[in-house]
Amino acid sequence: CITDHPRMEPLCFNQFVLEVAWLGYKQQYGENAFSDRQDERYRHIAYRKFVRWCWGYLGKDFRVVLPACVVCCIRAHFP
Repeated sequence: CITDHPRMEPLCFNQFVLEVAWLGYKQQYGENAFSDRQDERYRHIAYRKFVRWCWGYLGKDFRVVLPACVVCCIRAHFP
């Protein structure tokens, strides 16, 4: 399972990494960046970082379905 990969924890679960990634996201999207609860922000950024790690930059109109194990694992870390 991809969630057992050693890079999964530092990329998608480390709160310090996600906080820095959130600041970059907020700078890029400005007022359009949602600023709900911290766990929701971390979930959103963790999904984005996972996609970037596995597929690289996808672009505006290209989407992929995340594996269910990844979604469940991220939701478990940031309920």
